Amino acid sequence: MEVGAGETIRRQNMPVQIQGNNIFRITMANEKPRKRTDVVYRSVDEGGLLVDIKNKMVHSLNVTANFIWELCDGNHSCQDISEKLRERFDTENTDSLKDIERVIDTFRKNRLLENT
Repeated sequence: MEVGAGETIRRQNMPVQIQGNNIFRITMANEKPRKRTDVVYRSVDEGGLLVDIKNKMVHSLNVTANFIWELCDGNHSCQDISEKLRERFDTENTDSLKDIERVIDTFRKNRLLENT
């Protein structure tokens, strides 16, 4: 398989990025999750609902998961989302990155994110 510089591929379910002749593993902290465009989102009170018509599932989001979902645009890394979450909720939670990684992992397990 030929891959161009800067492209991201998965090898044994582990995302890597090719830069020149080097292969780098992408950690969750610098991963930039992107929500599937065919998942319908509706804001409900302070949370939200995700309607996955393809997989015939509805997911309810609390206020924190809702905030994270809105930033899963492929432009924000988990680290970026962690910083924005701390700013938004005015907290110094040092475990916020781990919390975000858990939510992103749940989105992934429920097939709500595009494959990166």
